[in-house]
Formats: sequence, C-alpha cells, structure tokens
Amino acid sequence: MDSIQLLSELDVAVATISAHINTVKGDLGCLKGLAQSVHQTVQVVRIEAVRIREHITIEHEQTRNIVIRGVAENRVSMINAMDKDKAKRRQDEYQDQTRQAFMKCLEFPYMDTRADKIHYTHGDTFSWIFDASKDRISINDSDSSSSFEFGEHK
Repeated sequence: MDSIQLLSELDVAVATISAHINTVKGDLGCLKGLAQSVHQTVQVVRIEAVRIREHITIEHEQTRNIVIRGVAENRVSMINAMDKDKAKRRQDEYQDQTRQAFMKCLEFPYMDTRADKIHYTHGDTFSWIFDASKDRISINDSDSSSSFEFGEHK
C-alpha cells in the first residue's frame, strides 16, 4: 500500500470517527436535555406531592371534625331519647301507683259479697235497653199511683 492510499483511508477513518464523535456529542446533548427534563419532572412531582399531601391532610382534618361532630350530635340525640324514655316510664309508674292508690281508697269490707252471691244471670237480663222497637218504657207501681214514662211526651 502506498502512502497516499494509506493517507486516504486514514482521512476516511478520521472522518468516520469525527462523524461518530459528532453523533455521540449530539446524543450526549440529547441525553443532557433528557436528564434536565427528568430532573425538572422530579422537582415538579416533589412539589405536587407536597401540595397533595397538604390537601389530603386538610381534607382528613375536615372529615374527621365532621365525623366527630356527627357522632357527638348523635350521642346527644340518643341520650335525649333515652332520657325521654326514662321520664315516660317514670310518669307511667307514677300514674299506675296513683291509680292503684285511688282504687285502694275505694275498697271497703265485703264489697264483693253481692257479686259473689249471684250464681248465674238470666239470658235476657237487661236486654230491653237494646230493644229499639220500644220507644216508651212505663214503670207502674201497683201500690202507688205514680208512673214513670220514658220516650215521647204528648
């Protein structure tokens, strides 16, 4: 090989290497830009993560306070309902005791004697009061001249 050809091949090799170096430099520039973009994206993600964490913490506290208020109100309502129920039971007991005391005051010895002496009642006892066909009831006492009439007066 002669030196001119060798120089020519060397020039081609240098040009190829230069082209590869330029391509690598271009790729390196792209990689640097990509690295900067990734770095900026990481910074944005970190900032957003902090903002979201703060928002979640605020929402958590608000929700917690709402739940605590609701539970407290529900508890107060339940206690009030229980107190009303207890007061109603006390009032019912008082009324029952008062009724029993009143009935006790009406008692007298031998109060059931008359009822105990009646063994049976006749089937038509007191049925006349329900008979709508009779508009006049007359009670005549054979020993007296008095009479009592129920119904229309003429």
